[in-house]
Amino acid sequence: MALSSPRVSASGLIVAVTVAVLLLFTCTPLVSSSDAAGKPRAVGVTAAGKMAQGSQYIVATKIRNPMARRVKGRVVMSLSSNRSAGPIRIGFRNLTGGLPARGTKTVLAAAKIRRSIGKGRYFVVSCYQARKYRSCASKSVRVVGAGKGPKGDPGTTGPTGSTGGTGPSGPKGPTGETGQTGPTGPTGPTGTTGDNAGYGPGATTGNDPLFTGIGNGGYDALHYDITLDYSPSANTFAAGTSTTMEAVATEDLSAFSLDFDPNSMSIDDVLVNGVSSPWELRDVFVQPSTTYADAKLVVKPRPQQWIADGDTFEVTVEYSGYVDLVTDPDGSWEGWVRYCRSGSPADPANLNCHGSFTVNEPIGAMSWFPSNNIPYDKATFTTTTTAPGTHVALGTGELVSNTDNGNGTRTWVWNTDLPTATYLTTATVAPMIQGTVTSVDKTGTVPLETIPAYNYYDDQATPDQITALETRFAAQQGIIDLFTPIFGEYPLDSGGDIAGWVPQLGYALENVGKSHYAGSGSGPSISAGTQAHEWTHQWFGNTVGPATWLEIWFNEGWATWGAWRSVSAANPAVQWTNNYTNPESSKWTQPPATVGGDPANMFNSFPSYTRPGMALEGYRQIVGDSKFTEYAQELMARYSYGVITTQQAIDLALEISDFTGAELELLEDYWQQWLLQSGMPTITPSSFIP
Repeated sequence: MALSSPRVSASGLIVAVTVAVLLLFTCTPLVSSSDAAGKPRAVGVTAAGKMAQGSQYIVATKIRNPMARRVKGRVVMSLSSNRSAGPIRIGFRNLTGGLPARGTKTVLAAAKIRRSIGKGRYFVVSCYQARKYRSCASKSVRVVGAGKGPKGDPGTTGPTGSTGGTGPSGPKGPTGETGQTGPTGPTGPTGTTGDNAGYGPGATTGNDPLFTGIGNGGYDALHYDITLDYSPSANTFAAGTSTTMEAVATEDLSAFSLDFDPNSMSIDDVLVNGVSSPWELRDVFVQPSTTYADAKLVVKPRPQQWIADGDTFEVTVEYSGYVDLVTDPDGSWEGWVRYCRSGSPADPANLNCHGSFTVNEPIGAMSWFPSNNIPYDKATFTTTTTAPGTHVALGTGELVSNTDNGNGTRTWVWNTDLPTATYLTTATVAPMIQGTVTSVDKTGTVPLETIPAYNYYDDQATPDQITALETRFAAQQGIIDLFTPIFGEYPLDSGGDIAGWVPQLGYALENVGKSHYAGSGSGPSISAGTQAHEWTHQWFGNTVGPATWLEIWFNEGWATWGAWRSVSAANPAVQWTNNYTNPESSKWTQPPATVGGDPANMFNSFPSYTRPGMALEGYRQIVGDSKFTEYAQELMARYSYGVITTQQAIDLALEISDFTGAELELLEDYWQQWLLQSGMPTITPSSFIP
């Protein structure tokens, strides 16, 4: 996020997902009997040698396409006792952009190892599939224990009671919420054997140290299918709007929850695996003193719908009505913000509003779709939006289709197969025009790998503003070419900039692959520095994400450094010197990695942006350009499409330095001072000069 006016917030500890990407290990591919010469083939698999139950990993599949045309398909991953595709599916990725003609592509996909998978030796089998054709490659791995203790006592009452009975006409069964009718009659839903013993509700918090009540436990989200039918003039979702979350249970669930703040909307139905289920809304508390009323959707399936540990399930929430924004603890707006060229987006009576401008950081996604709204639970997304044909309807990932419905509306379908945090999703619907730059090369080198660039600007932009915006769109390739030698290959399957006109919003946000810029009172605009800041986020913050909101320093520190570096190679050092002043200044009070324990401090400019940017620049000066580049690229190699903690970031910086003894201890103290201690740090690059 880049600020054009002050803004504040915070974040904290970890319920982390393990992500591992290893050096490519090429294995002999398995090709089905239907394989024919000249067809695309899986020629290698990269995977962690050990995979822990309940954890997520990145598996890389190398696919060679000898054909003279781009071809589509998908990668399906499974665990097997041999080198053939097995029954335990652990992940997939649709290749919406296809395989390049006469080229080789390494496809990354998230693999989730369910807790129910037994320990022992397996093969990760990754198969490229296209129609009836399949080619597989494999890698030997070992599944190990999760390293967690026992679930603990489910309680003396248990979900079915000691008698398994039925309410007022007899002994009470486990389904009290259904009252006298009891779904299975007087014997109780599980009979006398107590098969549902041990089931319980998932946690209604993700344990983020700043946004205390946000997030949920008991499951891992895999995919969201969001379907919106939106009227920009009324700012309403029509009946038929819904979100379906596919998830895998990480414990035996009798109930689970989602983050959803419907405000003026109505929840029309909640279905678990296609069957309507009871639900309720509860308040959400965010420390130290913010409460969001009715923002926790608790789903209570009937006992015959309870979900066993390791089972994949779907929950669909149908909703409709007026869509409101979320007000942050610092007073700023986020989520489904109305697209208002003047006046307040929070005023339903404002007549100069023409759609939506979705900017979700940190918790605004809950204003327009139900989810596990916590950074570490990344998932894939499909977004389908029906809106007037005068508007552009954006979504997360790549454009799949744009269909004229013949009634003045169009339906836009977008999809991403890269694991994405909910706060980075996109659903802007606004009167916009597409820019002339529609593609970029993601590698920054030859051979080229061209990907879509989705560039749009407000349709009321003046000719001068259009010229300036087209200049910024054209600068995207230069940004990629500058950063790929430092950070590594651009990590997404598309890019772009969305130049909106919502001046009262006051900030830009790095929505994944489609950074959003709110513009000013005079119209849509993008500055060079802000653009470099947001594009840096596509590597740091979006691809390698924060484990909790205490890692906001990681997102914004790297983006600040990237904006400095975009000016010149010497500029980061100049910025470090200019900002290292006045030890008595209050700007040094808040340590970047603590956020002062208050989410209202999260976007304070100096502690969350400048100081961590200085910490990174100081590290570059200490270890040199080569080691700094190695650090940036190793962060991407180890943590891409997953999350990172502050301690993991520090540990890797120490490892890459190759320092030993007193010098290593001094470097560790350097990171402690710059990220975790109040006051102006006294350890600087000059401290390391012999």
